[in-house]
Parts: sequence; C-alpha cells; structure tokens
Amino acid sequence: MAEARAAGRERAGARPEPLKSTRDDLVAQVLIGELPPLELPARYAALADAWLGQVLEGATEGRSNGYALLAVGGYGRGVLCPGSDLDLVLLHRARRGWERVAEAIWYAVWDEGMPLDHSVRTRSEALSVARGDLKVALGLLDGRLVAGDAGLADRVVAAAQDLWRRQRGAFLPELESSCAARHRESGELAFLLEPDLKQSEGGLRDLAALRALRVAFPGSADAPLDGAEAVITSARVALHCRTGRNSDRLVLQEQDPVAEMLGLRDADALMAALADAGRLVASTASEAWRRARSARFVLGASPGAREEIALGDGIVLRDGEAALATDADLAGDPSLLPRLALAAAERGVLVERASLDRLDLEAASPGEPWP
Repeated sequence: MAEARAAGRERAGARPEPLKSTRDDLVAQVLIGELPPLELPARYAALADAWLGQVLEGATEGRSNGYALLAVGGYGRGVLCPGSDLDLVLLHRARRGWERVAEAIWYAVWDEGMPLDHSVRTRSEALSVARGDLKVALGLLDGRLVAGDAGLADRVVAAAQDLWRRQRGAFLPELESSCAARHRESGELAFLLEPDLKQSEGGLRDLAALRALRVAFPGSADAPLDGAEAVITSARVALHCRTGRNSDRLVLQEQDPVAEMLGLRDADALMAALADAGRLVASTASEAWRRARSARFVLGASPGAREEIALGDGIVLRDGEAALATDADLAGDPSLLPRLALAAAERGVLVERASLDRLDLEAASPGEPWP
C-alpha cells in the first residue's frame, strides 16, 4: 500500500496547497463568528474545485482533454459541509492510461485525509450503471463539472437527466419506498428531541428527493423551500464545525452551542426553527408524492398529458386531481367550494393548486346561512 501511495503521488506531480488546511481555516472562522455557517458550504466547494482542478492537471500532465472530473450529490450542487465526502466520478473517453490518472487523483485526496466516494467510468458505463442503480442515478442528476473535458461532462449529465425522466415509472416508486423506510428508521425532524438533520423526515435527504421528483415531474412541488433548507443546512454546518465529525444527529448537549453559533436565543429557539423548517419540507414532500401518484407519473404518464373527466356541474378530474372546469361559474355558484372538496375527499385525491388559487381570487361568499 505504501508503494502504491508513493507511485500515485509521483504521477500527480506538483501538489497544490493542502485542501484540508483551507477547509479547517473555514471551520475556524465559523467557530469564532467571522463566517456565517450558511456561507461555508459554497466556499468550501469552490476551494475543493480549484484544488481538484490542479490535481487533475498534475495527474494528466496537463493533457486533461478526454477526462472530466464530475462532482455528484451534494458536492455537485455546490454544497459541501465540513464533514461531507468528496463525491467524485472520473469520466474518460476510453483513454489508455486512465487507471494511472485515477490512481493519482484518489491518492492525492487520501493523502489529504479527506473522505472520498469515487468511481471511474466512460460515458456508456456511467449511464449503464445509472439504469439499474437508484443511488447512482440520483447522484448524476446533480452532476457538475469540476475540471477537465466540459463536453464529456455535459453529455453525461444531460443523458442522466433524460434517463431519469424516461425511467421515472421505475425510479420514482423505488425512491418513494426508500424515503418511507428512512422515515420509519429516523423519525420526523419536527418532533424529535435529537433529530438527524439529514436522514429524518423533513430533513436534507427529503429536499434531495424533491429535487429529483421535480426533474421527473415538473411542478410537483411549488412551495418555496430555500428558507427551510437554509435553516437545516446552517445547523448541520455548525454541528460539523463544533464536533469535528460527520455526524448529523443534533444531540442535546450540542443544541445550545449550535443555537449560539446561529445567533439564536437558546436550544428551544433552535429546535422551534428546525421544527418549522422540517414540517414545511415534510408537508411539501407529502403533497408532491401524492400529486405524482394522482397524475400517474409513476406509471409512465407523459408530463404534457391533460386528461379531464366530468364529475358534476363545474367540477372535473384533471390529471388525477379534483379541479374546477374552465367554464365553472365561481361568482354565481357558492356551492362550488364544498362540492369540490367533497369530490376530492370521495376519490382520495388532491385539489388542483390552480383551482385553489382561482377560488381564493374569484369565488363568491356563500352568504349566511349557507345554501
């Protein structure tokens, strides 16, 4: 092993400034209050990009054409917490010597003592594995070029997104099942004394699942979640900085210190903010999955399909949701709202969001007493 490491270091050539020390500098800035926790992931990802770019150049001796270093998962989204793995895929065009290039890159990361999740694939290999592996397919949805051949990276990422849309009938039920199993194991973030900020229902894993669901089913989750994600991510960064570990369970003894780092009054204020964020993420995810099932996207329905079934005067079943007909008389028929609710309840479906918005803006008051 020592000989292999030495050979990998030799092939990597001149080593850039250590990544671990720059990450530790960011952590120190967070701990002394000079850097808001929410700003660390993007800064750390940018530093990792620059460092890995130099590593790739050294590993290929300046001839990186035909190689693309792809960040996937959270790193692909530019969100790199202090304890996060560097999730990387080295793509290559079946170039001779790719084994030596890969070895040089991975040993450079290992020598830094950085956690690494890695693979090496051609374009066809990456897509072939993604077809049968949900985790790989999800990771590629967030694929982002770090360094190297942009054309190769762009083709793989575009093809992975197309694959996800075409195979949503297989991928989405598996993803929903894995989410349900994770929720059973990790509980709901909003109601736990010591929640797992990543795995619990309403946590960061559910946000990732929602992003994947939106690719397969555009418009499935319309609620803005940036604020909720910021609260949970900030707490996770602060926890990693405090403990120096990749632990996402916010245990009781860390709650007051994490709250102070986030500028909150105490642990109670922190847990209230996390509960609000977790409830919003969980409810949005629940609605999104119900919309996907109602619209039969998990069974392969086309995103552009528009199917309407008349349910009564002014009410239709549209794409699997109870909805107002286009010509519904909102001003003249005060019974539309309760009849729409009844139609949805009887069939166990959601009310179309556009119809709810239309009722809010246009519906007449039922008066007193109700008809």
